[in-house]
Amino acid sequence: MSNISISADSFVSTVVGKGFVRGKVIMQKQTRTVKILVSLVAAMSMGALTLMALDNHRLISGPFSLASYKSLDPVENLTSSFLTPNTHNWRQIQVHYGPAQAANLEQLAAASGLSSSKDLNFHFTVLGGIDCPDGDIRATQRWLKQRPALQSKEFFGTPQTIRICVIADGIRSIPTDCQVKRTAAIIESLARKFSIATDNINYPKNWQL
Repeated sequence: MSNISISADSFVSTVVGKGFVRGKVIMQKQTRTVKILVSLVAAMSMGALTLMALDNHRLISGPFSLASYKSLDPVENLTSSFLTPNTHNWRQIQVHYGPAQAANLEQLAAASGLSSSKDLNFHFTVLGGIDCPDGDIRATQRWLKQRPALQSKEFFGTPQTIRICVIADGIRSIPTDCQVKRTAAIIESLARKFSIATDNINYPKNWQL
């Protein structure tokens, strides 16, 4: 009888011991998992804070700066501010390249062999960051006066075509990420405002859609 009692006690001790060890292992795994999750969250938070600090201080290490992009004038202001009841009947949009070294409308006119920026044969230009904000959009007198572009060796479109000049040549100087984003933004605004279908929007052959 005594031997049976001892065996029973040993069995209970063994079961309890194994249960304790198993519980301890589970707790250790859970603790390890929590530590890993906390480390990941901390690392992600530090990375996000670092990126925000760099962007807010305008330390641009790549081709696109969110802070610089947000500082540009909203495209809605450019497309709406000068519209009147006599607004032209626009039905198409054409994107084309312009002299890569121009930093403003006057330089662009001079590079195009024109005496005045009033003679520029397009409606908007998207600047490329050379001595000017990257992606800055300027409306020309042709847009402000709601005049169509003139037929020329570079333009064979209709009088209902809005022309957008991007400062790049598409070969040696390609549009920056900011230029592409801003061009897409003003096209979206114009297409929505004048109900211009996607099929009526034309880009250069090597444009990054």
